[in-house]
Amino acid sequence: MGWELAEKFGKWLGGLLVKRLPNFARGLGQALYEQEISLLRECAVTFLLECLRREIVAISEDLNFSDLRTNLMLLQPNGTLRITYASGDYSTAEKQLEWREGIGCCGMAWARKEPTVTDSEDTERLPPPYREVVLHVGLTQLMSFRVGADDSLPENILYKGLKLPLRAA
Repeated sequence: MGWELAEKFGKWLGGLLVKRLPNFARGLGQALYEQEISLLRECAVTFLLECLRREIVAISEDLNFSDLRTNLMLLQPNGTLRITYASGDYSTAEKQLEWREGIGCCGMAWARKEPTVTDSEDTERLPPPYREVVLHVGLTQLMSFRVGADDSLPENILYKGLKLPLRAA
């Protein structure tokens, strides 16, 4: 009985808002549209990251799909980088880390404006809050590169940076 009453109240309130505040309906429609676009964007970027993982595994004889993780970090309003899209086994804590310029592989690539490769020794030298979150991953090699309007990304830079053999065309 409680849910039925709540549903009736919700419908009544929604109808009242739409009738009394005509911009409310447009705003609600816009918010729902933006949410749908955001979901489509997330699916598309995640699919591309999955394709990237499969492509890298295909050209490397000693790498399993489960061993490789990829992500796209975006600049946050507070001036840090954070994983926005990911493919692979990332913990919630990893996704919530905010990286400053110059900290970690992604922060070094951001600061240098060039591809950066690090290894497990670099991970051990991270400041404690970062190290505690990422140390369990057991990374042997990590590569980051900055992509932006002012950057140039040479062809096959990913393969060169990871020191993987290039696939013959």
